[in-house]
Amino acid sequence: MIEVAIVGGDPAGSCCAYNLAESGICSVIFDHTHPREKPCGRMISPVAQELFPFLNKLPIEHRKKRKICLLSPSGRKTKFSTKRSEIRCFSRLKLDQHLVNWLRREFRKTNRECSMSCGRNPMERAC
Repeated sequence: MIEVAIVGGDPAGSCCAYNLAESGICSVIFDHTHPREKPCGRMISPVAQELFPFLNKLPIEHRKKRKICLLSPSGRKTKFSTKRSEIRCFSRLKLDQHLVNWLRREFRKTNRECSMSCGRNPMERAC
C-alpha cells in the first residue's frame, strides 16, 4: 500500500523516496517532466556520490570534471574546482531514462515477491 505521495522527482523528492524506501515505507513520486533533457542540473556532486555510491557505477556515458564554470542568464561567470573528487556530468535525459527503467524493474520484482509472499494479485499492492 502506498503510504506517501511525493510531488516532484527532483533531487529532494528522489532522495525523500529513497530514504522512505530504506525505512520500509512505500511511496510514489508524481512528476510529469521526467525523463527530459535539461541543460543544467546534470552534474553529480562528490557529496551525492558518497551518499549514493551506485551513482559511481552507472553504465551511462559521462564526463568527469574537477573545474566547473557556471554562466548566468545575465552573462556573469563563476568558476570553481572540487577538492574531494571529480564531478560526474551526464546527459539528464539518459540519466533519467536509466533511473526510470531501473525503478520499473525493481517495482516488477517487488510486486512478484509480494504476490508470492502474500498470495495476492500484485496489482492490488503498490509495494
